Amino acid sequence: MLARHRANLLLAILVCALTLICWSLWRQQGGSIIWPEFSSTPVLQIPVSAVSPVIALPLADYAATWERPLFNPSRQPDPVAASAPVMAPSLDGVQVTGIVLTGQTRLVLIKQGEARFKIKEGDTLPNGWKVTLVGERQVQLIYGSKSATLWLSGTKPKP
Repeated sequence: MLARHRANLLLAILVCALTLICWSLWRQQGGSIIWPEFSSTPVLQIPVSAVSPVIALPLADYAATWERPLFNPSRQPDPVAASAPVMAPSLDGVQVTGIVLTGQTRLVLIKQGEARFKIKEGDTLPNGWKVTLVGERQVQLIYGSKSATLWLSGTKPKP
């Protein structure tokens, strides 16, 4: 019980001491704060004629900046990754079921699974192959650098 009274007494003394310190600081400084005067005019004025205009340099002058990467210690251009060869979609299941040649019209009728298409010469199949030539019994297709020939069903010549 004595320890509790000592703790309360110590707390009371501490509160009184802090109150006295705050009161004395307020009394000494509170009424006598001097705020500095600020002028509304800037201290340093530079005449407009003294400012040099920015001169735009041609982009060629900055070529070294993008040719040599900034954070690469060797400062060499980043290696260009070799592009993977483009794989042409398979023509398995694609059948030429008909060819129409009348005047300027050159059409090919194609069946792929259950889907059927009527494609003009120069148009592209849904799988990306382009019809380059429609002949009497065959159709030539191209996809990138790959080419293929599809024959009218039942007319493929024997090798």
